[in-house]
Parts: sequence; structure tokens; C-alpha cells
Amino acid sequence: MLLTTIALGALAATLLSPLLLSLLLPARSHRPPPSDIGETYGAASAVLSALALIVIGVQAREMRFAREEAERSHHFQLLQLQIENPVPA
Repeated sequence: MLLTTIALGALAATLLSPLLLSLLLPARSHRPPPSDIGETYGAASAVLSALALIVIGVQAREMRFAREEAERSHHFQLLQLQIENPVPA
């Protein structure tokens, strides 16, 4: 949940950065060239990509643990069924 909030905040800041720059800087001041603003988008993109990879890694780990737990549960149920209903030899 925290990572989602951070990612959405970074996305909003990235999308609103031209507007924020025009509000923060007076009209007559020296504004940064568009290439500097483009580099800022590149940095934000790298941060968002890193966060996305972290989230994907965590989800993959959770899915693996859930799959292993399901396999153990299934194996336990099969053993319990075999014990409760033995097949005569």
C-alpha cells in the first residue's frame, strides 16, 4: 500500500512538474531549458521502474510461498485420506 502511494505521488509530481515550475518561477526569471526538464522525467521514470520491479519481486515471492503451502496442504489431505481409508491388501 505504501509503495503504491509513493508511486502514485511520484507519477502525479512528474505529470504536474511543468505546471509547478511555471507557478514557482516568476515569468521573468531564467527558466531551465526543456532538456533539463526532460532529464527530470528520465530520473522519475527510473525510480518508478525500480519500484515496479521491487513490487513484482515481492509478489512473485508471495505467490511461490502460497503455491508451496497449497502443495503441502494437498499432500497432507492425501495422507489423511489414506490413513482414514486404508486399502486392504
